[in-house]
Order: sequence, then C-alpha cells, then structure tokens
Amino acid sequence: MNFTEWAALGGVFVSVLMVVSLLMTVATKRIKSDKRAQAHTRQDDVAEILAINQYFSIDQEQYNHYFSLTNNTNTDEVAMRLLRCGFLSVKAKFYLNTIRTSLVVITALATGIVVVTSGKDYQVGMVFAFSTIGAGIMYTLVGVVLDKLEKNSMRQSRKLLPDLLDLLIVCIDAGISLNAAFERVSQEFAVTNSNFSFHLVILTLEARAGRPMGAAMSNLAQRLQVQEFRTLAILFKQSERMGASGYDTMRTYSQEMREKRLLLAEEKANALPVKMLLPMAVFIFPANLMIVIAPVMMNLMVMFSDFNN
Repeated sequence: MNFTEWAALGGVFVSVLMVVSLLMTVATKRIKSDKRAQAHTRQDDVAEILAINQYFSIDQEQYNHYFSLTNNTNTDEVAMRLLRCGFLSVKAKFYLNTIRTSLVVITALATGIVVVTSGKDYQVGMVFAFSTIGAGIMYTLVGVVLDKLEKNSMRQSRKLLPDLLDLLIVCIDAGISLNAAFERVSQEFAVTNSNFSFHLVILTLEARAGRPMGAAMSNLAQRLQVQEFRTLAILFKQSERMGASGYDTMRTYSQEMREKRLLLAEEKANALPVKMLLPMAVFIFPANLMIVIAPVMMNLMVMFSDFNN
C-alpha cells in the first residue's frame, strides 16, 4: 500500500473514533438530562430513607446513584447490570464505555496493521472490512464478559440466600424483630460480601422508612434478578396479606432451600461420571491401552525377528 492508501485508512479510523466519541458525549448528556428531569419525582422518599440511616457506614454517592436509577422512569439497564455485578460507582458506565471503545479502536487498528503487513496486497475496503469484523468481535467479547460477571454475581447471591435465612432465623430466635434482624445480618455480610450487603442495606432502609417487607423484598429480587428471592418476596406478601408470621415463612423456605441445595449437589455428583467419560476416553484410556499392548507387541516383534533368523 502506498502513502495515499495509508492516509485514507488513517482518515477512516480517525473518523470512526470521532463518531464514537460524539455518540458517547450525546448519550452522556441525554442520561444526565433524564436524571435531572426525574430527580424531583420521589425526592422526599429518598431523603427520608437516607435521613434515617444512622447505623451503617455507607457511601452517600453510591446510594444516591442507586436511587437516581430506580426513580428514573427510563431505567438504564446497563447501569443496573453493573450495579448487580458489584460496580457501585457513579462512573461505572462511563468506565465501561471508555474501556469498550478503547478496546474496539485498538483491535480495529491492530487488525488493520496485521492485514496490511501480512504480505498480501489487500485493497483499502478489504482492510477496513477485516478491521470492522475484529472491532465487532471485541465489542461482543466485552458484552460476554459483562454477562459472565452478572451471572457470577447472581449465582453468588443465590448461594448466600440459605445463609441469609439461617442468620435471620437465629436473630429472630434471639428475640430481635425482623427489621432489626435484617440490619444485623447486613452488617455481618458487609465483611464477607460488600455487594450483597449493599442490597440488604437498601432493603433495610426501605423497611425502616415504612415500606412493607414484602414490597422491599420484591425490590431486592428486582435488583438481583434471582428467582429464589422473587419466591421469597411472594411468600412475604402472602404472609402479610393473610396475617401469618414471617418467621414461620422464613423457616419453611429455609428448609426448602437446604433440600434444594442438597438436590443440586446430588445432581452435579450424578452428572460427574458422564462428564468424566470423554476425558477418560481421550487421555486415560489410550495411555492404559499402550501400557497393556506395548509389552505384548515387543514380545511379538522379538518372536518374529527370531523366526526370520
């Protein structure tokens, strides 16, 4: 490629970068305007929830960020996914977009350089096509990584639910009310899992502000996107509607969660022989076959050599 083609390729990449930067700027301004427009919808409720918080050492900015997301009618799904993954910073989405854009541009440039220096005489359109494909793959990979982190966070929350119920039952057996039990347990989880504790603190603040426990648990299930928490929220709502004890509900559901966890462990254990079949057939069986057959083959070779002599 001559200098003109290199200059054209560089101009195309610079143009793409400028367009992406312009789109990011417009999107950021749009999000900020939506947040300002919706800031006064439930300002009194948010102020009340944050004002009664006196037992938790919280980051005010993180909680304001969460309430600004939930109070907005057009909820930013990417920001909520980052919140579920444990990225509680206000600039989490900005960092994600910056990293994604940087990786896409770097991948496009690297792909173009590799194609140009491969020794084949590609046209500018072909180089741009390869660069676009590489950039698209990198853009998709960033989304895959985010999905993986979100699934890991959901799996971790699902694993913590039986422990949460057991701790709540222990606190209630000790004579603590349900709301106070949630406060105490959320403080304990702050040491081991700060992300899960963050969501529990929000549930506690909503309950202390006067929201029914069933509605607060439903909001928790909506934040975490875990089916088991949705089921628990439904049980709390039914117990409140029928006047039943939430303590009995948690004890029964805790027992069901233990049985379900045991069944899942047995299911995974029963699936191990099938999963081990392919590695054994590929790696272990040929080695054992060689160990058994090699001496026999050596003896046969010696016998045939003696017979020929």
